[in-house]
Amino acid sequence: MSEKMENTQPAEEQAKQEKQWESYSRGNKTYTLLTKTEGVQHERVSLTEAIDRLKGIIEDNEKKMDAAFANAPDWAARSEMKMNSFRVDAVGAENTRKEVRTMIKVPSTFTKQQRETLKEYAMQMGGSYQNMKVVTKLPDGSEKKSFPAQIEFGKNTAYSAEVCAKILLGVDREQIINEIMERSKKAQERQQEKSQQTAEKPQVEEQKPQPKQKKGPKL
Repeated sequence: MSEKMENTQPAEEQAKQEKQWESYSRGNKTYTLLTKTEGVQHERVSLTEAIDRLKGIIEDNEKKMDAAFANAPDWAARSEMKMNSFRVDAVGAENTRKEVRTMIKVPSTFTKQQRETLKEYAMQMGGSYQNMKVVTKLPDGSEKKSFPAQIEFGKNTAYSAEVCAKILLGVDREQIINEIMERSKKAQERQQEKSQQTAEKPQVEEQKPQPKQKKGPKL
C-alpha cells in the first residue's frame, strides 16, 4: 500500500525566492499566493479557428499528461483535481459585464512532473498557474503547511474557460471534442448555405424611367 506524502519541496523552494503577493484566511486555514505565471493571451477568432487551435494544444500535451499520471496512486490521480466556475465583474470600454472564470485546484500531493505538465498545458491554453501556501491550524494548536496550486482560466483562453478546464481534467474529453466538432460542422454548413444563397440571389438591374413621348397635334 502506497503511503500518501505531500510534495512540498518544489513550491517551498520557489517560495523562498518569490515575493508573497496575497494572503487571506478562511476558517482555520490561511492561504498565501506565492507565485503566479500567466499563459498565452489568445485573441478572439472564428469558431473553426478556435477549434483547430484547441485541437493542436490537445495533441501537443495529452501524451505528456498520460505519462505524468500513468499508474498514479489515488491521491495523485488526475481525478483528484477539482473545478469551480464563477462570474466576476469585468469592466469594459463602455460598461461592466459578467465574465465567466473557471478555477482548478491542484493538490499538494501531486509530483513535480505532474505539476510541470499541468502548468505547461495550462499556459498553452491561456490560463494562469499559481503556487499557493496553505497553513492549517489544528485543534492542538499546531500548524500544518501544504503547498497546493491552482489554475485559472478567463476570457483569453484558447476556447471557453470551462471547456479548457474540463479538457485539463480529462473529464469526458472525447465527448467534449465530438460536441465541438459537431458545432464546427454545423457552423461550416451554415456558412456554405449563406454563401450559396448570396451567389444564387438574382441581381435586379435598376430600370431607368422611359422618357414620355410627345403627342402630335390633333387633326
